[in-house]
Amino acid sequence: KHAIIKTKKEIQGILIKGVDSTFDWNAFSPNMLEGERINPSDTNTQNKVMVTKALAVAMGLKIGDTLSTYYISQPRRILSERVIKDQAGAVFYSMLPPKAMEMGPDFVYNTNNKDVFNFFTYIEKDSFSSTTPRAVKLKVGGIFETGIYELDQQLVIGSLALVQDMYNWTPNNISGYEIYVDNFGNETLLDNLKRMYDRIILRKIKKDPLTEDFEAVSFIIPQELYPSDIRSNYPEIFEWLPAIDVNGIIIIILMVLVCMMAMLSTLLILIMEKTQMVGVYKALGMNNWDLIKIFFWHGTYIYSRGFILGNIIGIGLVLVQFFWQPLKLDQDSYYLSYVPVQVDWIRYLLINVGTFIVCVPVILLPSLIVTKISPVKAIRID
Repeated sequence: KHAIIKTKKEIQGILIKGVDSTFDWNAFSPNMLEGERINPSDTNTQNKVMVTKALAVAMGLKIGDTLSTYYISQPRRILSERVIKDQAGAVFYSMLPPKAMEMGPDFVYNTNNKDVFNFFTYIEKDSFSSTTPRAVKLKVGGIFETGIYELDQQLVIGSLALVQDMYNWTPNNISGYEIYVDNFGNETLLDNLKRMYDRIILRKIKKDPLTEDFEAVSFIIPQELYPSDIRSNYPEIFEWLPAIDVNGIIIIILMVLVCMMAMLSTLLILIMEKTQMVGVYKALGMNNWDLIKIFFWHGTYIYSRGFILGNIIGIGLVLVQFFWQPLKLDQDSYYLSYVPVQVDWIRYLLINVGTFIVCVPVILLPSLIVTKISPVKAIRID
């Protein structure tokens, strides 16, 4: 829920998120920077909250500081309006005399019928709250950082009971659920949520796992609830990631092409330097295939040295970045504070095998030139 926090010198709009004991603190732990996490089940520390690093810097907050929170309690205004409108036919018409039915919906909202008036009064008393701002004192218990700029500018995490108390909610009142999955293609989640979906939707269209998860959840929840997925909530992240993937593919292709051209030019230069040697070997009776093998294995030797050295340097740099993160990023722009790397030995092996398969024909191609060298021209002394 939205609120406003105020210190002696600053004022800032915030989004306060209430969590209970089921919140996944283990997954959240890497985001903690200072202090300690809140304990939603401890009523004595109900007013203790965690703020983002960006908020702490902007508001001049540190662990143990107290800040004032202001908000307007309007917990069910939207729901009450919808109840009034949606139930007009089912509830209000049933309270009217049969002749009044002919007068249409406008009569319902302007009727002097006592039963209808009493029903309106009940809805308003139960659902509409005072618009007078309320204030609550909160204490900073921890500082965290999500890495998402939009969240870090306003997010405050407190206990669910705190938010419910701020808005005069009952313990059963919440504004929504969040479903966390280990990955977008979690099979257990799909199995549990898509059974009914699969029975009715017989013809499937190939979709990514995140879209399938979202549609499965959307299908089984009540119609009055509004679902949203992380892609629609933060589209800027998911529009940015495919661009990075494309850049990676382009860079790999360019590197392979550069490697191929380097090997090709190296062997061509080597053959040109050894033209007289080729002529002498041919004059002594060596066939073309034996000459091709000489240059092929010599090229393979040159390639293998660079291959091994490149793996040592490349994998070494990856491991250094993996353990110590010396390469940093602007987190506000990239959502990460350092360049992430993945140590995937199977992928490294496949890249090595693929590069070797591509480069072998390149090594063999210039070696075929020796078949065109004439011994007479090669050993001729100008």
